[in-house]
Amino acid sequence: MNRASTLPRLIALCLLPAALLPVANGLAEESAVPVSMTEAAAQEAAADAALHDPLSAIQARWAEIRYATPEDDRVKAYETLLAQIGRERQRSPDDTRLLVWEGIVLASQAGA
Repeated sequence: MNRASTLPRLIALCLLPAALLPVANGLAEESAVPVSMTEAAAQEAAADAALHDPLSAIQARWAEIRYATPEDDRVKAYETLLAQIGRERQRSPDDTRLLVWEGIVLASQAGA
């Protein structure tokens, strides 16, 4: 290969995730990182983000109340969720997403 055709290949290899480099180089060896490991790492990162971001738990709880909670129990469940949102808003007063979800839960409670 001449230098002109090697440079674009080197640049492309630098831009690939490390897990894909052995495959991109044509070196698919046993030591190559399996795709499932990168998927597991992505799932772990998402779980960590959920621990630090209460919004996903609030959204999941709202969906559970909306679609799986008996109608007679929804108003009380929404009140509990609103209290949780209130606590999170005290911790993160600048997080407008919490304000939006407080409105969604209040509207849901009104329709319950």
